[in-house]
This record gives sequence, C-alpha cells and structure tokens, in this order.
Amino acid sequence: MLAWSQVHPPYAGYLGVQPRRLTLRRTTTACVFHDPRTGCGLRAEARPTACRLYPFDVRADGSFALSVDRYGSLADAARAHQAHEHACLAVEEADSFEVLREAFGLSQGEVLGLAERLRAEVVAHVGHERRRLHSRRPQ
Repeated sequence: MLAWSQVHPPYAGYLGVQPRRLTLRRTTTACVFHDPRTGCGLRAEARPTACRLYPFDVRADGSFALSVDRYGSLADAARAHQAHEHACLAVEEADSFEVLREAFGLSQGEVLGLAERLRAEVVAHVGHERRRLHSRRPQ
C-alpha cells in the first residue's frame, strides 16, 4: 500500500491498516448513482472529488496517467466491465489523453486541481479519523 500511495500521491492516506475512506452505497457492483447507459446521474459539481477525477491519475512526478487499464477494444473493455474489473469505455474510445480529457470536459489544470483537492480531503479525513479514535480511548 505504501508503494502504491507513493506512485499515486493524491490518494496518500486513503488506504491504511483500516479503510480511511467513505464509499457510496452500491447496487450490484456499481455506485447507486451510476447508470450503465448514461453514466453518473449526479451533476459534475455534486460528485465526490475522486469520482470527478476518474479515470485520471496524477503521479508523484506530476505526470498524468490513467487509473484504469486499457483493454485494446471496446468489446474487451465491455467484457472486463461485465467481469467487474476496472474498465472505462471512454478510455478505449479515446485515441489520446487530450481527447479523453476533453470528453470528460476537463482542462489539464482542472485535473491537477482535482488531484490537489482530493489530497487535501484525504488529509482532512485522516486527521478527523485520528481525532475521533483518540477521543474514544479510555482515559
């Protein structure tokens, strides 16, 4: 986990001995707000930061990457998705990172901003959890 979080700095502290993140309720294998035909049902500004950042990732060196694998074809990605693997059809459809970013309506600066925002949210949440656990300890 430490090695993974060093490569994915916005998520540092997201994973630990115990989960340190909140998750949305799921139906089958997807978020309750996700429709397989239309995608997320929430307005972009109402989505959790990690969801707004998906499928993009910002590495420790500041370079951009994808948080999902490429499968080589839409059919292969659809099969992977059916098998509950991480697959994003938009990733398969895009022939470049720029095209994918534009499909999600994000500028390069917005992706970086979301990564910074996620990092700050994780730090705040971890601090909150530590204070909560400390306050529960017998005196």
